[in-house]
Amino acid sequence: MKRIATLTTSLQGKLFSVWMGTFALCLTFLLKWHQQPLYLTGIMALVFIFSAAVAGRVINSQIVNPLHHLTEYLNSVQLGSPKTSVTSVVVEPGNEIEELSQAMQALVGDLQKLKAKDKEQGFLEHEMRLSRAIQTSLLPQKLPQIPGLEVATLYRPAGDIGGDYFDFIDIDDDHMGVAIADVSGKSVSGAMLMTMTRNTLRSQAMQTLSPAEVISRTNRLLIPSMLPHFFVTLFYGVLDKRTMTLTFSNAGHPPILLKHGVGCGGGESIEKIQLKGSAMGVDRTPNFYRQLEERVVSMHSGDMAFLFTDGISESMNTQDQCLGLERLSKIILEGRGVSADELMRWVDRSLGDFSQGAGQSDDMTALVLRRS
Repeated sequence: MKRIATLTTSLQGKLFSVWMGTFALCLTFLLKWHQQPLYLTGIMALVFIFSAAVAGRVINSQIVNPLHHLTEYLNSVQLGSPKTSVTSVVVEPGNEIEELSQAMQALVGDLQKLKAKDKEQGFLEHEMRLSRAIQTSLLPQKLPQIPGLEVATLYRPAGDIGGDYFDFIDIDDDHMGVAIADVSGKSVSGAMLMTMTRNTLRSQAMQTLSPAEVISRTNRLLIPSMLPHFFVTLFYGVLDKRTMTLTFSNAGHPPILLKHGVGCGGGESIEKIQLKGSAMGVDRTPNFYRQLEERVVSMHSGDMAFLFTDGISESMNTQDQCLGLERLSKIILEGRGVSADELMRWVDRSLGDFSQGAGQSDDMTALVLRRS
């Protein structure tokens, strides 16, 4: 733009010089015509007319016509169908019009690149929104309805596409699978791995009621499609609807927090249960299955199981303090005698109070299972 302004100033100077030259010639003629013989006056008049014609021709060929072509070119840009170039403008080499046309073409080229970039960015944003809609549709669209059991969920991705996953799987009339996972990688790559994990886990959940066996089979099937630096942490349990017992295994996922109802001592307590097991994709040997543990807990009236991803326990505040398991356990204990929905709302509000406005850096997902 600075170069165009300089060239325009130069053109204005040349036009002014041509105009001043013509004006000086005209003035000279007017001052001397009455002092000269008639034939000389006629010659001077012819010279003046010829000079004006030449000046007009020069202005027309070197300035007016090229500027007309440039105007047509810029109009075509405005209409959205720019000509490929303005090199068809005929000017003398080194003429300011030539430089001006080249500068304008370079400017238009830059503008077209920016427009293409904006269009590409808009396309990518559209694809991201579409991917998020597809991913969200893979999550449970309604909560399970089981007599004597309350269920509540919290799902808040940090970006357009999250890497967390949770699921409720209808295995048969008496058993329901419960899963919560955290997939490494965000955006599209994380969403793709989450989708593969979901589909594989669901297929294997129908084959056996052993959570450890389901996780082992899922890991074995996922590994050929997983890049070396990708992994999935997974908690998977099977709830027996008849006895309200939860059998579960843990593949490198945060512990389950089990809040027991009022007991003999008259108070509630939190039990942190962390089982052995590495994340899927980390251990690609047969030793993966041998490391997995299974645990069975009975859920009595008032008991509540809290499952979560590390985006909750590792959330930060403006003082760079981490929430941690102890604070999270205290928050859960403070929600005494409330329903699953009320406890989840309480946890959500408490997370907001703790963060003090700090931005969310990781996906947040939690599940509550409460025996009524």
